[in-house]
Formats: sequence, structure tokens, C-alpha cells
Amino acid sequence: MVSERIDTERMFQHYLTSELEEVLGSEQSQCISDMKIQIMERYHRLRGTGISAADAIIHAIEAAETHIVDLLPERKKEDKGVAIDVHSHTKLTRQKPFNERDLSLSIIVAQKRGIDGFLLTEHLDSPDYELSLQRIESARRKGTIPEDFLVFSCAEVRIQEGNGDILLIATPEQILLLNRYFHEQNADRGLITQGYYPRFLEFFEALGTIEGQTGSRTATLATHIFRKQQMLCDYKTLKDTQGVDLRMVDGIDSSAKELPTLERAKEKALQIGKPVCSSSDGHSPIEKGNLYTVFPEETRTLQDIVNALKSKNVSLPQSVLNNSFDFNGAMAVAGYARTQKNIIKAIGNYTD
Repeated sequence: MVSERIDTERMFQHYLTSELEEVLGSEQSQCISDMKIQIMERYHRLRGTGISAADAIIHAIEAAETHIVDLLPERKKEDKGVAIDVHSHTKLTRQKPFNERDLSLSIIVAQKRGIDGFLLTEHLDSPDYELSLQRIESARRKGTIPEDFLVFSCAEVRIQEGNGDILLIATPEQILLLNRYFHEQNADRGLITQGYYPRFLEFFEALGTIEGQTGSRTATLATHIFRKQQMLCDYKTLKDTQGVDLRMVDGIDSSAKELPTLERAKEKALQIGKPVCSSSDGHSPIEKGNLYTVFPEETRTLQDIVNALKSKNVSLPQSVLNNSFDFNGAMAVAGYARTQKNIIKAIGNYTD
């Protein structure tokens, strides 16, 4: 157990140095060095109070994030439309409870990156999905979400085929109706929040029923379509996974974590006549707005977003289209967040 703790501490120190230099730039090396000293002092001070190494690292990571947000450079908005990160999260892992601080930091980072909003597509099979919805709306009422910044609670839904994911852009009411739908149709099937994964066609049939019940349209994006463990489409042949028909979705999402497959995703979107969107798929506040999709200038509501996707009136950022986008920088941010997530997973594997 002691060796596991030491390895995790080393991973944490690496996270505080080399990976942050890639995100913030070498010109910030002195600031990063000073921050590392402060954070490690905080970590050892917490350990001295008797707190576990795992909890001390989590507290130190949260303190580091606040420093990092302050150091992040601002990015000037280049696109004329409304820039929205269509695939993002506030929780680093499904098990981590919603934290209003993470939401607040996410908004600050997104605004620094010059975007106008994001969709919070928490995993619908997260244990506290419904509670997260309530807390997000509570944060809105308290003013944590600025009135001129767009935040909508949506969902990421796992389906059986390919173990793939669909982004559901819908109202909380529609999402909760979908969660209960399959169990109500067949008592042997649980709620999605309890781990029931619908089949692809079953999902879209249910969605049609719920749209009819609520009188409002929804939109869907296929995401991670080439990911080996969650494949919805073969990378080489562009053939859909058996049981999947990607012509039924409203677009393809390609996140900053999957930049090497962006061109292939664009080819698939062209093949099925649907738009390709881009996003951060950020679970860490530092990732928000790392990549985004451009919507019409008049976009203000969730239904505006749905309508734009249905009418294919969205586009990739201008910097991506003209090849001036900082792909290396975006990949560095994604790598930083991946290390952060690995640290959280690692500290769950030991106790003091």
C-alpha cells in the first residue's frame, strides 16, 4: 500500500510540472514551479493533520485547479456565431458527486476561451444523475451561472451495440421520461440510471414516443464513434456497427480527445448527410471550450440548439476549417485531464 501511495504522489508531482507546462506554456515555468511548491506544502500539511493520502491529493488537485485557471491565457473569439461546447461534464468520474465549484470554474475557463456556453452531458447511468440536475438548477438560481452564458443539462446515453454513446440534447423532463420509459414498458428492465442500456433502435423508438408526449423535438449526436471499446462505426470501412444506423442521429460529435480521427469523422458525416460537431468531452474544468461547435448568432435556447442541428445549420470553428487551430495545445489539455483522472482512479485503489 505504501508503494502505491508513493507512485501516486510521483504521478501527482509530474502532473504539477511537465504536463502543466504543455498546457500553460514554458513561459509560465516559474509560476508553475512556485505553484508546485505551494501545492505540495498544502498536501504535506494536510497529511500532518491525519487526513488520508487520497483525500489530501484530492484537496491538493482542487487547489491546483484554481491556480491553473488564473494562469490560463485568454483566447479571443474568432467565430461570428454562438460557440457552444456540445459535449462536456462537471464530474471527473461517474462516481464523483456534483460539485458547484467545478461548475463555476468550468464557466470561468469557457469564458476565457471565448465560448458562449456548454451542454452538460452527464452520463445518464451515473448514480446521482437526477441529483446533479437539481443541483445545477439550484446553482442557476443562486447566480453561479451568468445570465449571458448558456448552460443546458443534457445527457450521454450508453447503448448496447458497440457499447457506444449517444448525446441526447433534450430537456431534463424528456431525459427523465426516457430514463423511466424502458422499465415501464418491461419491469424486467431497470432504469438507465440503474445500468440498463437500450439497444440503438429501441432508444430511437422510445425517443419518438417521448417527443410525442412532450410536444418538443430533441436532437442526438453520435460520439466516440471510432473508440475501440465503444465503437459505433468501423474506422477503416466507415460501416456502422451491426444494429446501428447512424443516419438516424442528427450529427457526429468529434471531441478534442479524438482529434486524430476528426477527418475520418467528417467523412462519415458527409456519407450520411449529417453535420460534424466538435467538443471538449471535458470532465475537468480546465478542458471546457477546448473545442466547440458554432451555432447561428440568434441561438439562445435549448430548442434553438436542437433546431440548428436538425437543419444542419452548425459548423466547426473557423480555426479548424482553415487549419490554424492549435491541435497540439488541445491535445495537451486533454492529456493533462487524462492524467488527473488517472490520479483519481489510482488513489481509489489504496487506503492508508
